[in-house]
Amino acid sequence: MATISRERIVYLGDDPCGLDFSNVAISGGNVVMGVWGRDAETGEPTADAEAAAGGFDPAAIVARVDACHPNVKAYAKDDVPDRYKYKENVRIAPVIIAADVGWTICGYESWAGEGDG
Repeated sequence: MATISRERIVYLGDDPCGLDFSNVAISGGNVVMGVWGRDAETGEPTADAEAAAGGFDPAAIVARVDACHPNVKAYAKDDVPDRYKYKENVRIAPVIIAADVGWTICGYESWAGEGDG
C-alpha cells in the first residue's frame, strides 16, 4: 500500500477540475470513485442520463477530469479497460475516476478529513 501525503490529494470539485457535485451521487472515493446522475424526481442515483437532473453528461465529466490532472484518469463505464474487469455489472457507475498509485481523490478540500476518527 502506498503512503499518501496531503500534497497528493486531487480535489475534483475545486480548481482546476471544478466538477459540480450538486446533481450527482458519488460511490467509493480515495482511489476509485463512481459518479452517478441523480434522478430528477426521486434524487436517487441513476445511470439513465435522460432521467438525471442537471443534464448529467458522462462524456463531459470524463473530458473535464482527464484535462484537469495528470495523476487522475476518468472512464465512461463502457470504456473502462478490459484488464480491470470492472464494467459488466449494473452496480458500476456511468463514470469511473481512478487515481494513480500514491495519489488520492476527494470532492472538495473542505471534505478532507470528514469521517476520520
